[in-house]
Amino acid sequence: MSRWASALTTDPTAATGAATPGTNRRAVLVLGAVALVLVAGVIAAVAMVRPANQGGRAADVAADLPKVGQTVHTSFGFVTVSHIEHLKGLSQQDLSSANHGVANLVESGKEQVQVTVEITSDLGKETAPYSPEDFTVEALDAAGEKVIFAPVTTTVHAGRLQPFASVQGHLGFVVPADGKQLRLQFDDRGGSPIVIDLDHAGVDSADPAHHDDSKAGS
Repeated sequence: MSRWASALTTDPTAATGAATPGTNRRAVLVLGAVALVLVAGVIAAVAMVRPANQGGRAADVAADLPKVGQTVHTSFGFVTVSHIEHLKGLSQQDLSSANHGVANLVESGKEQVQVTVEITSDLGKETAPYSPEDFTVEALDAAGEKVIFAPVTTTVHAGRLQPFASVQGHLGFVVPADGKQLRLQFDDRGGSPIVIDLDHAGVDSADPAHHDDSKAGS
């Protein structure tokens, strides 16, 4: 066998093109470094985009909610919060701590939110049940936790809304004085719950003609 033939048969890398162990280690290190850079880039991109998206979604939800003064369609007709008033009420200091048996006492650190609501039927023949228990107020307390409140005072009494009739009344809710994001929720029994932003006033978006129809049929 010649010297050249011996060299070709004893050097596997020359015959097959296979990498040496050192070459393999360098390739693994390079690929690992590239993978780490890619992962770090993805994490940074997610960290930058996620807060902006969440904040945008929260802002969009708040902007899309109906507001005070706007008429909202329901499964039976319409519901409107026409007015909201913040009442401090009587404190224990005002009563010299003699608060036993005093109705509707609003304690220190709280306030009573009174809303004027109107529900209107747009049904030609059917009646629709309603109750003050269909209304609740939700708010964020000082810790940012969502709290739900039932009405403590009301001039709305449970009944059935007659075709093309309207019912208007007041609902009072005692909420934290430092509460934020006040929302009135109406449990529409024939449809989806309706949430109304109590912190802002809006432009009436209902069909103006329905007011004349409701009065004509009441």
